[in-house]
Amino acid sequence: MIIAVAGCGVGSKKNRQTLNLEPVTGKPRSYHCAIRFKTVDKVYLRTQLSSESAGHARETIDLTKDEWKYDPSTGIFTINRNVDTSVYIPVADGKYETPLCIVLREKIDPRTIRYAIDGRIGVEGKDYAYRADKNEISLLSCVTGDENYMLQFKTREGASSVCQGNPSEVTRELRAYFEWPLEGNTVQKGNDGKHFALEEGKFKNVWLVEFIPLKNGYKGKSLQKGFKWDGSRNELVLPESVDTSKFAVYAFGNQ
Repeated sequence: MIIAVAGCGVGSKKNRQTLNLEPVTGKPRSYHCAIRFKTVDKVYLRTQLSSESAGHARETIDLTKDEWKYDPSTGIFTINRNVDTSVYIPVADGKYETPLCIVLREKIDPRTIRYAIDGRIGVEGKDYAYRADKNEISLLSCVTGDENYMLQFKTREGASSVCQGNPSEVTRELRAYFEWPLEGNTVQKGNDGKHFALEEGKFKNVWLVEFIPLKNGYKGKSLQKGFKWDGSRNELVLPESVDTSKFAVYAFGNQ
């Protein structure tokens, strides 16, 4: 299954909220914003995690007011600058419209919607509602935009996700509900719980590591830094030992 992440990793702090913008295929300088903003204070570029893992220095580049404009009815940002999206991702910073409104790029089958709020499965009509006439999803239980939630729906390209909080830190039950991987893609090397190798394929670099719960009732976790990857030896070295009786290790990387 293709995971086309629309907004996982969105940020939120008191009085401000941030969201990654996704390039619109076939429309240069156009970027889709999954969540409708009430106000946008600034737009900037930041280095992607995958680029940082490949050795690119971490950067934040602010855009001036005349370099971008936002259409809240379509969720489209127009950026008047060429952006190397293999290295950078545009980010919007401001305040969301609440309850949160997800602006979709294409018609979806509402039966594919999966939604969790504060660790529980959401209820249609109470926690969320799909509005076919506007092609939007209202997250009725997200009244501030600072709640921890995960939304997923299927598109022509696969599964698209929007979330607040860390999607890795969920229980096995919720992973199954979202149809996320329940097994790792690595095998342990040695007995210290720190050294692992990919089961199949090769990565040039690794930019995210997930610990997937092997049983129900407890959460997973993820690492974005601290680990080391040696592509020539097909070896992942973790900064801490993982209990392989409780967690499987899943590595995300660039081939």
